[in-house]
Amino acid sequence: MERRVETVRPDIVQCVRGHLLCGECRKGLRECPTCRQPFSDAKPSLVLLQMLEALPKLCQYTNCRAFLEPDDDHERWCGFQPAKCMMNRCDWVGQAQDVLSHVQKCHSRALTVRESYQDMKFQDLNLQNFLKRYFPISAHGQFFWAEAHCNAEKEFFMVTFCLVPNGKPWEDYFIDVSIGSKESFSQSKFKFDLEMKKERNTVYVPSSWLPNFLDKDKLLRLKMVITKGKQ
Repeated sequence: MERRVETVRPDIVQCVRGHLLCGECRKGLRECPTCRQPFSDAKPSLVLLQMLEALPKLCQYTNCRAFLEPDDDHERWCGFQPAKCMMNRCDWVGQAQDVLSHVQKCHSRALTVRESYQDMKFQDLNLQNFLKRYFPISAHGQFFWAEAHCNAEKEFFMVTFCLVPNGKPWEDYFIDVSIGSKESFSQSKFKFDLEMKKERNTVYVPSSWLPNFLDKDKLLRLKMVITKGKQ
């Protein structure tokens, strides 16, 4: 049997010989994996629990070997956390750090947008039946999803940006979005909110404006530029 030596996590249980085990790891076991003795009903001492609480803890995500100090936000940005592909009809789920390679490998017809992209097109724009569309964006070593969607009730066309975690970003990102044609358009620029508050990372355009933004081919075009650094 493989044995793992790690910092245990609450809830902690122990066997009659004093070996400790996480409550989560205890599930499905009838005896201690170290000594083959039964588990004890006794609670670990308060001193022991306080000592364990003070020790660095291993990141909760599978295959990540990082140990965490108190108040460490590593797990929030860990690239080993689960993530799913947002492309239409794709049920892939894997590690966040693998999303880009998955998109490149399995969605070869889908353009992976770079730092600057000039021509996302929306055809047959029916706001009442508008289906969400996702655009994969690889920019400055980060991976974003851009989600175009409509809120028919509030009468807004929206583009929301989401960052897929793969290590804590140490730079600011600025997103410049232009929606419309050469003759008539709406332009917005904002600093990406690393707190991931959706409303702060969304561009809103009143749906009543959209007919004026269509080009001669009746297409709604979206242009986007992502820059980094302080501005």
